[in-house]
Amino acid sequence: MNNEILNSIDIKNADEIIEKLESRAGNIPDRTLTRMKTAIEFFDLKPQKIVNIVGTNGKGTVSNAIFQTLKSFGLKVGMYTSPHLVNYTERIVDNDGEIDYSVFLKLVKYVSDHEDEIDCGDFTYFEVITLAAMIYFEMKNEDILVVEAGVGGRTDATKALESSILQVITSISIDHSDYLGDTIYKIAQNKSGIMNGTKTITLNTGDALKALSEEKEKTNTTLYTSSNFEFTVGGKIVEKEMIPVSGEFGVKFLAREIKINPKQFGVFRGENYALAFAAIVTILKELKIEYDNDRIVEALNTASWIGRTEVIGREPLTILDGAHNIDAIEKLFKSVSKINHKKLITVFAIMSRKDHEHIAPIVRKNSDILIVTTNNDSKALDPETLKKETSADYSFYNLKDALEKSKELADKDDTILIFGSLYLVGEILKLIK
Repeated sequence: MNNEILNSIDIKNADEIIEKLESRAGNIPDRTLTRMKTAIEFFDLKPQKIVNIVGTNGKGTVSNAIFQTLKSFGLKVGMYTSPHLVNYTERIVDNDGEIDYSVFLKLVKYVSDHEDEIDCGDFTYFEVITLAAMIYFEMKNEDILVVEAGVGGRTDATKALESSILQVITSISIDHSDYLGDTIYKIAQNKSGIMNGTKTITLNTGDALKALSEEKEKTNTTLYTSSNFEFTVGGKIVEKEMIPVSGEFGVKFLAREIKINPKQFGVFRGENYALAFAAIVTILKELKIEYDNDRIVEALNTASWIGRTEVIGREPLTILDGAHNIDAIEKLFKSVSKINHKKLITVFAIMSRKDHEHIAPIVRKNSDILIVTTNNDSKALDPETLKKETSADYSFYNLKDALEKSKELADKDDTILIFGSLYLVGEILKLIK
């Protein structure tokens, strides 16, 4: 792909391009990765240095922290994440910012137009966007790419890129169990498939670590685990679970040590930013770039990820988060419990495919006032069903009405927590703009 070809692509019917893309959401992924590998060969995509980010929770935060830090070292970095919250262009980012929407449309159309020639069946929504992103990054001649997986690892479309120098596996918990499996071990087995004989970093323990360790032996991968990390608070060595929801903490990975105070709030910040730091240390060594402690600290302290414990209002304090599985939701409530407030008013919506029956009592138990709603997606759980499951105080079919009700009920020393879906986060961000 070159600029001459790009400029020749007609995108007058932009709505049709997006409609066709979104119509692919129900297409069946090719778990053998033959379709992706054939497409990569067809488009003559050259191998690029890739850092794969795989896991259940924290992928976006870790991806962005690595991306922002590597940029500060003068590297040309591309970052591919999903899903987007408001605009498709959020998924494909580099040093120049988000991909231009017209370029995104052209690349999506370009990939779609060659589907019949590739002749491996109908592309999925994620496959098309992944290919568009990789074509774009090749055109931009990036030095390195930070690539977040969609679902799983072993058969995810991003696995087909096959030029990974490092894999970071974030916290693994139960999610997408219909495809990945119904136990931590099974899910970790799938995610471990991203390992390729290079280097992998994780802070998972228990059954997840067991599965990752087994894959390490099969693939001859160097696996860095919690035994390679050390955490400190106030100069004292602590477990990662003891990292405060805000404030400074220390991380040591191998021979490198920093003290950081990321502005992101929450009990998961210790794990996420430690993984990012370890990845950065490993990447700099791989690329033979001189280590710079101050530059890393500054980048990690200022990196933030939209829609993750994001404060969108004060008096009352209003927090927006995309937590949508049991582990993430429990950690979110634990984080919010550290905040001084009188009442916690929760606005909650969730997708019907999620484990809402088991999530419901957790949400009810931790909320003083519970408002349930929908995120305007056809796959969202009906608010009346959600009200019955959660014994919610209020239910609304209109998200704006739910938000207004929360404000009406809240005093300035209360906290409003809005969460349950990244799609919900996107809809809220549209409302408050």
